[in-house]
Amino acid sequence: MKKAFSVLGMGSGIAVVVLGFLMLFGVLGGNTSSATSSSYLYPSGYATFGADFYTYVSNNAAEAASASRVAANNLNTIAKTIRTGSGILLIGFGMMLLCLFGSRLGAMKDAEVNQAKLNDRIKDSVEQALESKKDLFVKPEVKEENIADELPTL
Repeated sequence: MKKAFSVLGMGSGIAVVVLGFLMLFGVLGGNTSSATSSSYLYPSGYATFGADFYTYVSNNAAEAASASRVAANNLNTIAKTIRTGSGILLIGFGMMLLCLFGSRLGAMKDAEVNQAKLNDRIKDSVEQALESKKDLFVKPEVKEENIADELPTL
Protein backbone atom coordinates (compact mmCIF):
# COMPACT_ATOMS: atom_id res chain seq x y z
CA MET A 1 0.00 0.00 0.00
CA LYS A 2 2.84 2.36 0.85
CA LYS A 3 4.52 1.64 -2.47
CA ALA A 4 1.32 2.42 -4.39
CA PHE A 5 0.92 5.64 -2.42
CA SER A 6 4.47 6.68 -3.29
CA VAL A 7 3.95 5.90 -6.97
CA LEU A 8 0.68 7.85 -6.90
CA GLY A 9 2.45 10.78 -5.22
CA MET A 10 5.15 10.76 -7.88
CA GLY A 11 2.47 10.71 -10.58
CA SER A 12 0.75 13.72 -9.06
CA GLY A 13 4.13 15.47 -8.88
CA ILE A 14 4.62 14.91 -12.61
CA ALA A 15 1.11 16.22 -13.30
CA VAL A 16 1.78 19.37 -11.26
CA VAL A 17 5.05 19.98 -13.11
CA VAL A 18 3.26 19.62 -16.47
CA LEU A 19 0.54 22.03 -15.34
CA GLY A 20 3.23 24.46 -14.22
CA PHE A 21 4.88 24.39 -17.62
CA LEU A 22 1.53 24.81 -19.36
CA MET A 23 0.79 27.80 -17.17
CA LEU A 24 4.27 29.22 -17.65
CA PHE A 25 4.01 29.10 -21.43
CA GLY A 26 0.51 30.57 -21.48
CA VAL A 27 -1.49 27.54 -22.54
CA LEU A 28 -3.44 27.69 -19.27
CA GLY A 29 -4.50 30.83 -17.47
CA GLY A 30 -6.45 32.45 -20.27
CA ASN A 31 -5.46 34.79 -23.04
CA THR A 32 -4.74 38.16 -21.49
CA SER A 33 -3.63 39.97 -24.60
CA SER A 34 -5.58 43.05 -25.61
CA ALA A 35 -5.47 45.22 -28.68
CA THR A 36 -3.59 48.45 -28.30
CA SER A 37 -3.97 51.59 -30.30
CA SER A 38 -2.56 55.05 -30.16
CA SER A 39 -3.73 57.03 -27.20
CA TYR A 40 -5.60 60.28 -27.43
CA LEU A 41 -3.70 63.16 -25.99
CA TYR A 42 -5.96 66.13 -26.47
CA PRO A 43 -5.89 68.93 -23.94
CA SER A 44 -9.43 69.37 -22.73
CA GLY A 45 -9.28 72.92 -21.49
CA TYR A 46 -12.23 74.52 -19.66
CA ALA A 47 -15.79 73.67 -20.42
CA THR A 48 -17.61 76.39 -22.24
CA PHE A 49 -20.94 76.52 -23.98
CA GLY A 50 -21.44 76.23 -27.67
CA ALA A 51 -19.12 74.44 -30.07
CA ASP A 52 -16.25 74.46 -27.57
CA PHE A 53 -18.37 72.40 -25.16
CA TYR A 54 -18.62 69.56 -27.66
CA THR A 55 -14.86 69.64 -28.22
CA TYR A 56 -14.39 69.50 -24.44
CA VAL A 57 -16.68 66.44 -24.11
CA SER A 58 -14.99 64.70 -27.06
CA ASN A 59 -11.50 65.31 -25.66
CA ASN A 60 -12.52 64.05 -22.20
CA ALA A 61 -14.07 60.92 -23.71
CA ALA A 62 -10.83 60.31 -25.61
CA GLU A 63 -8.80 60.76 -22.42
CA ALA A 64 -11.12 58.34 -20.54
CA ALA A 65 -10.72 55.78 -23.32
CA SER A 66 -6.95 56.21 -23.20
CA ALA A 67 -6.91 55.82 -19.43
CA SER A 68 -9.02 52.67 -19.61
CA ARG A 69 -6.71 51.25 -22.30
CA VAL A 70 -3.67 51.94 -20.07
CA ALA A 71 -5.46 50.31 -17.12
CA ALA A 72 -6.27 47.28 -19.26
CA ASN A 73 -2.65 47.00 -20.37
CA ASN A 74 -1.51 47.25 -16.75
CA LEU A 75 -3.94 44.48 -15.75
CA ASN A 76 -2.66 42.43 -18.67
CA THR A 77 0.90 42.81 -17.38
CA ILE A 78 -0.19 41.87 -13.85
CA ALA A 79 -2.07 38.81 -15.16
CA LYS A 80 0.96 37.64 -17.13
CA THR A 81 3.18 38.10 -14.08
CA ILE A 82 0.77 36.13 -11.88
CA ARG A 83 0.47 33.39 -14.51
CA THR A 84 4.25 33.11 -14.85
CA GLY A 85 4.77 33.13 -11.09
CA SER A 86 2.06 30.51 -10.58
CA GLY A 87 3.66 28.34 -13.24
CA ILE A 88 7.04 28.56 -11.56
CA LEU A 89 5.51 27.76 -8.16
CA LEU A 90 3.65 24.76 -9.61
CA ILE A 91 6.84 23.47 -11.20
CA GLY A 92 8.69 23.80 -7.90
CA PHE A 93 5.90 22.13 -5.94
CA GLY A 94 5.72 19.29 -8.45
CA MET A 95 9.47 18.75 -8.28
CA MET A 96 9.25 18.71 -4.49
CA LEU A 97 6.52 16.04 -4.68
CA LEU A 98 8.62 13.98 -7.07
CA CYS A 99 11.64 14.15 -4.78
CA LEU A 100 9.64 13.41 -1.64
CA PHE A 101 7.74 10.42 -2.94
CA GLY A 102 10.69 9.20 -5.02
CA SER A 103 12.90 9.12 -1.95
CA ARG A 104 10.22 7.27 0.00
CA LEU A 105 9.89 4.72 -2.78
CA GLY A 106 13.66 4.31 -2.93
CA ALA A 107 13.82 3.89 0.84
CA MET A 108 11.12 1.22 0.68
CA LYS A 109 13.01 -0.69 -2.02
CA ASP A 110 16.22 -0.45 0.01
CA ALA A 111 14.40 -1.67 3.10
CA GLU A 112 13.01 -4.64 1.17
CA VAL A 113 16.48 -5.55 -0.12
CA ASN A 114 17.99 -5.15 3.36
CA GLN A 115 15.22 -7.26 4.90
CA ALA A 116 15.78 -10.00 2.32
CA LYS A 117 19.54 -9.96 3.03
CA LEU A 118 18.88 -10.08 6.77
CA ASN A 119 16.49 -13.01 6.36
CA ASP A 120 19.10 -14.86 4.29
CA ARG A 121 21.76 -14.24 6.95
CA ILE A 122 19.47 -15.47 9.70
CA LYS A 123 18.60 -18.55 7.69
CA ASP A 124 22.28 -19.28 6.99
CA SER A 125 23.20 -18.75 10.65
CA VAL A 126 20.49 -21.10 11.84
CA GLU A 127 21.53 -23.75 9.30
CA GLN A 128 25.18 -23.44 10.34
CA ALA A 129 24.26 -23.71 14.00
CA LEU A 130 22.16 -26.77 13.32
CA GLU A 131 24.95 -28.38 11.31
CA SER A 132 27.60 -27.74 13.95
CA LYS A 133 25.45 -28.80 16.88
CA LYS A 134 23.74 -31.69 15.13
CA ASP A 135 25.00 -34.26 17.60
CA LEU A 136 23.47 -32.35 20.52
CA PHE A 137 20.00 -33.03 19.20
CA VAL A 138 20.58 -36.75 18.75
CA LYS A 139 19.47 -38.86 21.69
CA PRO A 140 22.28 -41.00 22.98
CA GLU A 141 21.65 -44.68 23.05
CA VAL A 142 21.12 -45.96 26.54
CA LYS A 143 22.39 -49.40 27.25
CA GLU A 144 20.36 -51.32 29.65
CA GLU A 145 22.78 -52.85 32.09
CA ASN A 146 22.52 -53.85 35.59
CA ILE A 147 23.57 -50.90 37.66
CA ALA A 148 24.21 -53.12 40.63
CA ASP A 149 27.23 -54.59 38.92
CA GLU A 150 28.90 -51.24 38.77
CA LEU A 151 28.37 -50.29 42.40
CA PRO A 152 31.34 -50.87 44.66
CA THR A 153 30.98 -53.47 47.28
CA LEU A 154 31.57 -52.71 50.88
